[in-house]
Amino acid sequence: MINYVKLCYKFFGNTSKSIRGYFLDIREDLQKANMNYTLDEYISTSLFTTAVTFVVECVLLAFIFGILLRNIFSSIFLSLTLSL
Repeated sequence: MINYVKLCYKFFGNTSKSIRGYFLDIREDLQKANMNYTLDEYISTSLFTTAVTFVVECVLLAFIFGILLRNIFSSIFLSLTLSL
C-alpha cells in the first residue's frame, strides 16, 4: 500500500517546489512539532487534501441541490460557488 504522503508528493511535488518560498516560515514549526515531513511533503499533502475535498464537496452539493432544485445548471453553479 502506498503511503498517503508519497501519493500527495507524486501529484503535487513539482508544484510544492515552485511555491515553497512562500512557506519557509512553516519549516521551523514542523521541526518544533517533531513532524517527520519535509516542507515540500507538507505543502504537497495540503494541496492534495484541499483538491480532494473540493471535488468531493462539489459532487455532493451538486447531488443535494439537484434533488432540491430539480435544475441541473443551478445545482452545478451553486455547488461550485459554495465549494470555492
